[in-house]
Amino acid sequence: MINPYYVRLKYHKMFNIAQKLHFKGTIFCDSGGFQLSTNSVLSRKNPVRKYTQDQVLEDQIGLGSDYAATLDFPLDPRASPRNNRARIQRSLSNAERAVSLVQAQKASTIIVPVVHGYNRRMIRSVFKRVEKLENELSYNFPIIAVGSLVPLYADRSNIGSLRLAHAFQAVLEFVPSGRAIHVMGAGSPLSMRFYYWLGAKSLDTRSWITNAMFGKIVMPGRDSGRIHISRLIQKFGPRARLCKCPSCMDTTLVEMSKSRMKRAAHNAFAYLREFKKIRREFREGTFEDSTLRLLKRRTFFRRIIRVGSLSK
Repeated sequence: MINPYYVRLKYHKMFNIAQKLHFKGTIFCDSGGFQLSTNSVLSRKNPVRKYTQDQVLEDQIGLGSDYAATLDFPLDPRASPRNNRARIQRSLSNAERAVSLVQAQKASTIIVPVVHGYNRRMIRSVFKRVEKLENELSYNFPIIAVGSLVPLYADRSNIGSLRLAHAFQAVLEFVPSGRAIHVMGAGSPLSMRFYYWLGAKSLDTRSWITNAMFGKIVMPGRDSGRIHISRLIQKFGPRARLCKCPSCMDTTLVEMSKSRMKRAAHNAFAYLREFKKIRREFREGTFEDSTLRLLKRRTFFRRIIRVGSLSK
């Protein structure tokens, strides 16, 4: 998965990423909507440039994307219902615009609409609009991405966990049959498991690099444990090496404390190990039981599991 925001920020132009990296797999391109948001936690030296759906899609096609997420406007739990409805409307309008553009250009890039909603009523309305768009444009969305879940996941109260449970329950209820659900911003290794357990078919996360930005390391062999690098130095010493991943093999803890990229590389390998473990458990038929066992150890997930309709 790639993000045109970072490509343009660094290189100031688009290029076929598969050819550049000699990559033969599927390329899913995000819209960069989160990074373009004024609420982004990313530090910036320059003012945020506003992009239109046309500009975003042009960049996505320029990167050689197989799938392109539409430019969306995430919801805000603190905003008024009217404000959030307007955000939903803008996101759906961009989905319509993106489909019209790829059809006009006869591009092979497949559009992935990003939908939002905090309750059953909102999500039912969104999926009705998605189906209407498909009929009007004679276009089928094989993948539908779900956004705006991060604030609900970040709210560790009873209300937050229940809102997250009910929101995803509504997604499962109203998503058209045969469509895969992609979760935007899935978070930690354990929360990745959680969304797969609920029924997501794919997901993305940037918490591996967000943790690195704040000096946090994802611990090897632990499902979602992360710890600040300073505490690891206190415990194991500055010259210790954390694990046998490529980032750690030739890097001491004190060197890692000075390099965000080394921390990010270690975290990325930890996440990839978890992905491989999840895939293996799916093949062996053990994913459901092992994930439920892990989720029950955390209060936040136990609250969600107690919602009867989400119990496995």
